[in-house]
Formats: sequence, structure tokens, C-alpha cells
Amino acid sequence: MSWDEVDPARHPFDAASAARVVRSLGPARCVPRRPDVPFADPGDERLELGEAQLWADAMSQASVEHYGRWAAGFR
Repeated sequence: MSWDEVDPARHPFDAASAARVVRSLGPARCVPRRPDVPFADPGDERLELGEAQLWADAMSQASVEHYGRWAAGFR
């Protein structure tokens, strides 16, 4: 996207309400839990590359639907 599309001056954003808004988005109701394994364990990688990635993508999409395209990719 161009700077005009993401320029913060052109996209009103209330930082004080952001946490409330994010918690209200659909994917926030089903945050994946990290497996109870050591950080170097392959089970940790499974969450990072699978379930967590899908969830992060869903949250990104929900953020774009709420705030607009300029919010794409915020994690």
C-alpha cells in the first residue's frame, strides 16, 4: 500500500479503545493456547506454524474489517 493509504493522519484511531475493540472481534473468543512443552519442543512449532498462524490471520482479517485496509498485517 502507498503512504496515503496508511498515513495515520488520514485514519482516525482511538488507541484508548483499541484493546476493547480487539477483544470484541470474533477470533478473540478462541485464542489458541500454547502447548505445555519446552520452547524448543516440536509441539511448540506445531502451534506456531499451524493453529497460531491461522488465528493470527483471522485476527488480522477481523481488524481490517473493523478498522479498514490500513490495519492489514498488524499482529
